[in-house]
Amino acid sequence: RLGVFWVAILLSFALAVFGDNKLFTMKQSLGNIASMDACEAACHANPTAQCGLNDIKFEKVEKKSCELSGTCKEDVPSPTVEFVKCTFNVAPEAWKVDLVL
Repeated sequence: RLGVFWVAILLSFALAVFGDNKLFTMKQSLGNIASMDACEAACHANPTAQCGLNDIKFEKVEKKSCELSGTCKEDVPSPTVEFVKCTFNVAPEAWKVDLVL
C-alpha cells in the first residue's frame, strides 16, 4: 500500500510540474455579443483565454420549437428569435506546487 501511495504522489507531482495547462482547457460561452470584434475583445479581456483565429467561434443560433423527445419543428408559427453566441477556450491558472509536511 505504501508503494502505491508513493507512485500516486510521484505521478501527481510529475503532472503538476510537467503537465501543460492547455490540456485542461474549458469552453467559455458568452451571449449577447454584437460582433466578432466584440467577441475578440471579450476573449482578450480574460488573461488565460486562447484567442487565436481558430480558437474563437462567433455564431448566430436560431431558436426552434423543440419537444422533450428531441424532435424540432421546422415551421414555427412565431418568428424565430436569433441568439448570438461567442465561444472560446479558457485555460486554468498556472498550477502551484505546495508541499505539506
